[in-house]
Amino acid sequence: MQRPELAPYHNLTVFLDGSTRVALRRLGIVQQNLPPDGESALHHVLEWVGRMDRYVAGMRLYLDLVAPADTADIVVDNNDLKRPLVSQ
Repeated sequence: MQRPELAPYHNLTVFLDGSTRVALRRLGIVQQNLPPDGESALHHVLEWVGRMDRYVAGMRLYLDLVAPADTADIVVDNNDLKRPLVSQ
């Protein structure tokens, strides 16, 4: 949403950072659904790594090109749901 071509249409931008919490939740999903035998477990983990790698690569590209946390009017670090940190 913070791509340069869309910037003229924003009155206020908020960057919500929950990356640590989201990554840990996804890791928990991988571990919860881990098959009991070694070969199936390895296949399961590799499948998830492929999914996460694709997501992480796209997000990294966006973060590197746009730097949304640097250009947002408000940044919310929401990695700790009980203690979000808000900065302007």
